[in-house]
Amino acid sequence: MALIGKNVLENLTTGMYEDSKIIYREYIQNSADAIDKAIRDGLLQKDEAFIDIEIDEKNRKIVIKDNATGISKDEFTKLLSDVANSTKDRNEHKGFRGIGRLAGLAFCKKFIFESSYSGENRKSIMIWDAEKLKELLYDDTVHIEAGDLIDQVIKIEEKEEDIDKHYFYVILENINEENSDLLNVG
Repeated sequence: MALIGKNVLENLTTGMYEDSKIIYREYIQNSADAIDKAIRDGLLQKDEAFIDIEIDEKNRKIVIKDNATGISKDEFTKLLSDVANSTKDRNEHKGFRGIGRLAGLAFCKKFIFESSYSGENRKSIMIWDAEKLKELLYDDTVHIEAGDLIDQVIKIEEKEEDIDKHYFYVILENINEENSDLLNVG
């Protein structure tokens, strides 16, 4: 069986985007796809749908959120930790390669996905230690398969949530100093 080394993660995170602001496009595309599905499924009316971006310059934090379908707790970990394994139809969706969701890892120290799925009384949280990921990527003494590296830098949590809530958040905490342009609101 072929080995996929850790460098593929570098290519998909720190090496993929020269312009850090591209993360906004990636996450808005994913939210728009989820909103389209929520409307098709009757979970939302078009005028209820939203994508919101909160930029907290003082605390160096960005939150991109939508009120679309969310991801069920049974699918959450697999969908968000898999790399380049999207279930989206390339002819129907705006984002379909399964790699854009990792873009934010390059620009912060802590990277979080948080989701609640309608009908579930739990929210799922995936916390990526982006700082540790970068350390392991750039340490030439560490030879590790990409999947094993991901397992070392993510933590999964579940917390109680209102059964009727449905949303998806992307949270970038401690934006890197060299990526302060992400925090410019004007």
